[in-house]
Amino acid sequence: MGKKKGTTKPARPPKPRRPDDPAKVSYLFGPGFADISRVIRSTTDKARTNIDDMTRAAVEVSEGTTFDSMIVRAGWTACRYVYWLACCLGMVVTSVIYCVGMLLPQTIAFLCYELVGSALCAATWLTDTLFLAILRISNVCDYCHKRFARPVYQCPNCGAKHRDLFPGRYGILHHTCRCGQRLPSSILDRRKPRRKLTALCPYCLAAGHDEIIRSAGSRTICIPVVGGASSGKTSLINAYAVSLITRRAGEHGLTTRFYDEARKQRFATMVADSERGFVDKTAVETDGQRASAFSMSFYLDGGGLRPSRLVQLLDIAGETFVRGDENEQQNQYAHCEGIVLVIDPLAIPQVKARVASGLRGTDAGSISASPLGDVMNALRNDIDANLARNRGKRLTTPLAVVINKVDAAPLLDERLDAPAIARFRQAEPERCANDLDTMDFLCRQFLVDMDMGDVVDMIQQQFAVSRFFAASAIGHTAGEGRFMPRGVDDVIDWIVSLSDPALAKALAIHEFPKTKLPVFTPGIGRFEGIPAEAAQRERDRIAQEQAKADRERAKRERKAPQGHAGAATTSPVPAPVPFTRPGPAPVPPPTPIPSAPEPVSRPAHPAVVPTPPPQPARRQQASPVPMPQAQPIQPAQQPAPQPARRSFRPQRTRPYHRAGTGATPSQGIPAPNEPLPANGARSGTDRRDAQPKVPRPAMPQEPAPWTGQPSVPSPRPRRTRPRRTGNDHDNPHQ
Repeated sequence: MGKKKGTTKPARPPKPRRPDDPAKVSYLFGPGFADISRVIRSTTDKARTNIDDMTRAAVEVSEGTTFDSMIVRAGWTACRYVYWLACCLGMVVTSVIYCVGMLLPQTIAFLCYELVGSALCAATWLTDTLFLAILRISNVCDYCHKRFARPVYQCPNCGAKHRDLFPGRYGILHHTCRCGQRLPSSILDRRKPRRKLTALCPYCLAAGHDEIIRSAGSRTICIPVVGGASSGKTSLINAYAVSLITRRAGEHGLTTRFYDEARKQRFATMVADSERGFVDKTAVETDGQRASAFSMSFYLDGGGLRPSRLVQLLDIAGETFVRGDENEQQNQYAHCEGIVLVIDPLAIPQVKARVASGLRGTDAGSISASPLGDVMNALRNDIDANLARNRGKRLTTPLAVVINKVDAAPLLDERLDAPAIARFRQAEPERCANDLDTMDFLCRQFLVDMDMGDVVDMIQQQFAVSRFFAASAIGHTAGEGRFMPRGVDDVIDWIVSLSDPALAKALAIHEFPKTKLPVFTPGIGRFEGIPAEAAQRERDRIAQEQAKADRERAKRERKAPQGHAGAATTSPVPAPVPFTRPGPAPVPPPTPIPSAPEPVSRPAHPAVVPTPPPQPARRQQASPVPMPQAQPIQPAQQPAPQPARRSFRPQRTRPYHRAGTGATPSQGIPAPNEPLPANGARSGTDRRDAQPKVPRPAMPQEPAPWTGQPSVPSPRPRRTRPRRTGNDHDNPHQ
């Protein structure tokens, strides 16, 4: 893209000339080279002086000599010039040899010393830099809120300010001040550590005033808390600091110490405010030289923390934050570990219209007068003023959005607190797997329902990582007893867990879920719609299960025996048993049955035994039961007569020999005692013999009189027809 016409690139301000450091330069980086150059310079000056003297003597000799002949005079002059030139060349060569001979050993020794010293200096500087980077040791000025890793150290003897007290041109392990005082310049010096020196802010020193830094050698965790006036920022900082310093740190083996005496006195005031249940508003700084953000700073030591942690909770007055007339730029946004945005729900017009009549006097008088839209605009303007980011690029700093004062009205408790969380977790157990993720969705949905959806959209567009919390810094109406905070620790703990896992482990902070937020996309009516949809799905599931059970019951009823219609059989049906020819058995005397029909006398085939039709198999199959010996069927045990159905008679066998087969007339009739095949088909080569035979229904028969001998039934006589001859086609009437 070309440069627009009529626009000029703003000129960069000239860099101020860095003043000289009051330390003496090391011999490796200055005096050694100066000595070598001094020897070379002195040798060169000596050779130049000798050449000048020789030239001057030659000129004087030439002027005092006279010759009559011009030729002799020219020859004499040429000889003198050659002599002078030879002397000068000899002097130069002698000077160079002398210089090299004198300087060569010194130069070689110095170069070796220089190489070794430079390597040690580079290794020490790299070690010092990596130590600061890996342990993330940094300092945050309490005046200008800028972060830096290398402060300015002050000489304890003369008060000189050393701006580069690190391994370099002034020394490797120590720097020597102009007054002769040796100062440690590396972390490798354990006897006199550098962190015990007085440190100053380099930015404030460049501005013209000295600001002492007491966080040298520690890791700073900076968390600004922003919001409108009377939104509860000071109460939230009070609740978290008192809980951490007085209870949680001691429970996990950590010790605390304050940044300075002023912070110690301020903490005593916070404890008193916590006991009475009321805090004063953050005072607006009237001094233009002081910062508008007040910080509660304290150290945490022990518990495996190395280095120590300096926790800074910055509280900006709501009036100056919304108006944007702070005394200085809020530089903490560029390097802070996270931002806490406190929202007063009572300041939202729709919420205020619903709950204003039920508020107590103290709660009604502490409603924030800053609209939520103005608060978000002020936060966005401060971030854009302090961060040089591309358009459309989101900020990677975590943002914790806190809807405070959830105990002020029943509406807030029902929509944001435990009842609503339990309701949604019961309705959606898979997606609402924990309280924190459910709370995040409920807070977003609450703002959408209260016509603050643009705030939710702005937060998602500006911040890549954000989480919503519902909390109450005081826990009850202000002034009615000591603080009983609810959900305050989770807000700061979430930022600490993201920025400093070692401190989170030392404080035993519970692990926050890594779920992509929000678990549901907020929208109009989703607060009532999601539980209703879940209840409808549950009803549909129950109805489907009931319908499935009804179908299974109907299926079992259809498979029940005909004699017990309407009831499902529970006993398993035995598996079919292979057919065996029954042996002779005694026949009991006949029992007359008056109502039985007259049996039809018919010779029975010995292999045909009436069997009941097979029953359909059930789901549970029982083990096969051996069939008892066949007994003569008693008329009383016969089932009710079934309707006659069509049956096929067994295929007759031709008594004559067919050409092409080896069968004989005697092979068509089976022997009386010969068992039939398993499918009941007779032997033969005809294709129709392979068709399955349907058993004939059993007919009641009159038992034969007992003779004491087993009766052998005779085979049924078979009908035969005459054999056809070859002349049968001549007579069509045969």
